[in-house]
Amino acid sequence: MRHRTDSASTQGEAQRLRPTLTNSVTTIVGLVRLEVGSPMYWPLSVAIIFGRFSATLISLFVIPALYLLLTPQGDGSRHRLIEAWS
Repeated sequence: MRHRTDSASTQGEAQRLRPTLTNSVTTIVGLVRLEVGSPMYWPLSVAIIFGRFSATLISLFVIPALYLLLTPQGDGSRHRLIEAWS
């Protein structure tokens, strides 16, 4: 069962990589233009850029890692995270 979970997570990450990166890069490039062009919008654009960057990292790395740690192993044992702390 663990093998199916790992492969499903890997396939899901591969399918989500391109759309997530495309969305993030286009948003960040558009906001860099706004940041350079108008000093009044600089704080807003910096906040959105770092928010988009952190959301991308969380959705591509943190959530799949937590999914793999918190799913049961399939052999009746506990979660991997609980076993690591025991």
